[in-house]
Amino acid sequence: MPVRQLRRLEAPIASFHARLSREALSYAWAPVEVDDLPQNHPDLVIERDGNLLAAFAGAGQSRLAYSYRSDAAFVDLFPDMFEQLLPRIRKVQGAETVRFRLALGSSRTAVEPVLKKLSFKPQRPWLFFVLEKRGVVKAVAPKGIAFRTGTAADIDAIARIDREAFPDTPMPESAYRHHLTGGDELLLATAGADIVGFALYSYDGVDEGYLSALAVDDAHRGRGIAPVLVSRVAKWAFAQGADHLALRTEEDNSTAIGVYRALGFKHTGSGNDYERPTDPRVIAAMKKAGEGTLIRFGGWR
Repeated sequence: MPVRQLRRLEAPIASFHARLSREALSYAWAPVEVDDLPQNHPDLVIERDGNLLAAFAGAGQSRLAYSYRSDAAFVDLFPDMFEQLLPRIRKVQGAETVRFRLALGSSRTAVEPVLKKLSFKPQRPWLFFVLEKRGVVKAVAPKGIAFRTGTAADIDAIARIDREAFPDTPMPESAYRHHLTGGDELLLATAGADIVGFALYSYDGVDEGYLSALAVDDAHRGRGIAPVLVSRVAKWAFAQGADHLALRTEEDNSTAIGVYRALGFKHTGSGNDYERPTDPRVIAAMKKAGEGTLIRFGGWR
């Protein structure tokens, strides 16, 4: 019997999300958001010496995904890489703002001075929560409240509720439209014909369900609608194949945090988002007016 020659096995090609997630200083967002960038938008991906910076459109703005081998590499390379990427962001995406997300840790002291020099302004700190599949807690729907799937036709109603719940940081209607056209799901709570609460959520196709937005209108808060919305979202995500449901909320959103903890969510991380306009004329006007000097980092709250 002839002896077959052994063949060298090819190493599997890692997804772009996996490449972004390799290094100690990185933020990759969700696989569905970044994996197609090298194929569909190679001009929005910059690589230098194995360090990566990429931009994708999300919720009405451009968001940066990045992977740097060290804090020193970020300090040395990010400014030039960002300045190279910025005009492409404006041309390809037409975004008015760009967002950088940082999970807080030892890199903060190296990253924030760089962002400050580039006119990024810190937003409210956030907390990250995760609900494992085995930890889901059921919630009973309050009397008189029904639930149904929402569509783009319901955006006006959910945007109104969002403005009531978060008057300082409402999500624009265009962002909700972006989520829904991108495949996100919408669950509505109704009282008769009126929409009184909603949850916006998704599944990344791998292991994570993600709750993007949750709100209940003023007149119906405290009735137990939010726990039912979250519980049903968790049930849906786990049925899709997710092994956990994740969410991010501002650290001063104490009412919602209480709901999440009661349902079994665990706090697993914290961080900050930073934003700046993409238009250099706006940045120049900010600097001229002295606004850039008012940006405070490290304990800015």
